[in-house]
Amino acid sequence: MSNGVNHSLRLAVYGFDDRSRETLRLAFEGPGKGCGVLVDDSSAEAGIFNMDAANASELWSDYRSRFPERPTIIMAIRDPNIAGTFYVPKPVRIDAMIRAVEDVRRAMPHNQADMSIVLDLEDSIPAAVRAGVATASAAPVATASVAEEVAVASPETAEPEAAGASVARAVPAAGTVKKEPVPQAIKARVASTPKETSRRETYYDPLELLQGQIQDALDQANKKYVAVQLNIQVDENDWQSITFLPGVKRVLTTLSDEQLKHLCSTPLDLLNCTIKRHKGDETFNMIRKVTDEKSGQSLDVFLWKVVVWSSKGRLPAGTNLSNPVKLKHWPNLTRFYPIPNAMRIATLIIDQPRPLPLVIKVLNLPQSHVFAFFSAANAIGLVANNEGVGASPVAEAATPQKHKHHSLFGRILKRLRGSGGA
Repeated sequence: MSNGVNHSLRLAVYGFDDRSRETLRLAFEGPGKGCGVLVDDSSAEAGIFNMDAANASELWSDYRSRFPERPTIIMAIRDPNIAGTFYVPKPVRIDAMIRAVEDVRRAMPHNQADMSIVLDLEDSIPAAVRAGVATASAAPVATASVAEEVAVASPETAEPEAAGASVARAVPAAGTVKKEPVPQAIKARVASTPKETSRRETYYDPLELLQGQIQDALDQANKKYVAVQLNIQVDENDWQSITFLPGVKRVLTTLSDEQLKHLCSTPLDLLNCTIKRHKGDETFNMIRKVTDEKSGQSLDVFLWKVVVWSSKGRLPAGTNLSNPVKLKHWPNLTRFYPIPNAMRIATLIIDQPRPLPLVIKVLNLPQSHVFAFFSAANAIGLVANNEGVGASPVAEAATPQKHKHHSLFGRILKRLRGSGGA
């Protein structure tokens, strides 16, 4: 951080439902760790305001009357152009959110009294929490700037001028500094237990990410037997799409891999997605074009990288670690997005079922490598359905379901391919 004191900025959120609040909290405990922490209204140094909330105007009026000088980040699809605020456009990127928090931090006065609190108490605070005090003891500041929404792209890969960057506005002069008791700061810093942290590092819920929308669209395509197009807003006026076709394991998408990777790590609550189901004749034409031109990309290859980028080395929620894992057949790993040590992992579980913890121990690998491999392999139906190990919803959806119109469709497709016959 650029401050004299490295601390997580204490942030209160406004205009968000409970699920969105949890999403923001997880964002600050994951990619944005050390940047900010969500706290209650009274102990916050700055605010994050959802300007797209149903009653945003009323909420904003009440918020500003209570905290007229509190720095604020505003999240909205369109820039409300409010003086003294930091705007982050939706869909939110984590890298843009982090930059907005840093902009707020730089706009706040640096006060040496905060450091003296830490130094005076250093001898009386247990060593295990000293680092927490040093990062969380900054006092709340009364200033006049407002910020907007939280971003969700990996800060390690974000470019300085990446799309979705926060827009900082002129910030009025700061007011006085109000000191806060250190125990409160410690409480905010140690908000989550080691058990909760460990679970978040082990499991993730695909339904809270774009992966869940992909599962739904793919499932609809195969059950309704029509082409299903998933549209995602990438920027204010930029929509991209992923189209799933029934009966052929191909995917059509206008997204680059870089865009898809970013979207896969973005909480679903911060994305704007719509689904369109094409009509039967449109579906036939699209399938014919894909078949004739061999266009699009392999569904398995697509799903593999989606899950690698979504799981980030974790397992789908509900995975039983005690269940043995075995591959149905050897995967063509040269086709798939690379996972470290994938060859070694596949070699160990191709001959007989083994629990994932045993794989980690035998191969002496980081658990993230093994978990990423399992998650991706399971998503494309590569994991044998033995001993309670089942295919994921994505893998099930990837297998076309029987449909009363399949025989008719087959004859039509055969004619379109020029093979003749009725």
